[in-house]
Amino acid sequence: MLRIERRRGWKDELYKPQFLMHEQIKYTLDPATNTARYKLVYKLGKVLDKIPLMAMIQDIL
Repeated sequence: MLRIERRRGWKDELYKPQFLMHEQIKYTLDPATNTARYKLVYKLGKVLDKIPLMAMIQDIL
């Protein structure tokens, strides 16, 4: 099922798995290979800052 969803595209963005992205570290070289260094970065998750709650009556007496 996951193979099919990956091939056709993800139906819901909320359940889309995160894939690592390579980001180059500026002005750094690996001394052994003399190539640029990279770090792996995750995208930030889509979350709510505040959970919407229903207003409730506080004075019930």
